[in-house]
Amino acid sequence: MDAVSPLDEMVDGAGGFRPQWRSLLGALADLGREALAERAVLLDRFFADEGVTSLLANPAAPDRPAAWRCDPIPLILPPAEFDTLEAGLAQRATLLEAVLQDVYGPQHLLAEGLLPPALVHANPAFLRPCRDPVAGRAGPLLHLYAADLARAPDGAWRVVADRTAVPTGIAHVLENRRALSRHMPEFLRARDLRQHGPFFDIWQDALQRLAPGGRAAIPASRC
Repeated sequence: MDAVSPLDEMVDGAGGFRPQWRSLLGALADLGREALAERAVLLDRFFADEGVTSLLANPAAPDRPAAWRCDPIPLILPPAEFDTLEAGLAQRATLLEAVLQDVYGPQHLLAEGLLPPALVHANPAFLRPCRDPVAGRAGPLLHLYAADLARAPDGAWRVVADRTAVPTGIAHVLENRRALSRHMPEFLRARDLRQHGPFFDIWQDALQRLAPGGRAAIPASRC
């Protein structure tokens, strides 16, 4: 039998489980295989009943999005790894904001050849009327940032896509947590979870500060 890869999310490669998984595995053992399968069916039914749709196309019916799927067993990251990801993504968002400020402002990156002009001017999403040569006059331009992540073979995380448009993924995060708290409460009680509330409070306050009269509209998503 081949040795377990040291990059296995759950197993440490020396015959043991990684520390962050132990309490969850205890809850999983208490639940049992049949009960876990039943809970997975309930999760699928929950999303179908709620009308929560997938971000991906439905191959069986291209004109209709597929139902959203939520794995009943979550991916668990140790706090130090999560903090590293958080810091790296915050840095990436800061960089993207600086690029936007320059592209819609003085355009030094284009003038110095650090950013190909065709990448900007030929892009239909580039809003020419919104350009202001005085950088920063319009305030922050990036009001929402998320990223699709994948773990590389060397164990490091890689960003495979940047998301700055419709906040569909945020809605899926909320629905996942709501569904798991209803159908998999044993798993949630087994972990010290990061709370979503502070993020939404900060984001709502930021949008209200930017909006005339303190009201903001968010584009509708498919969920």
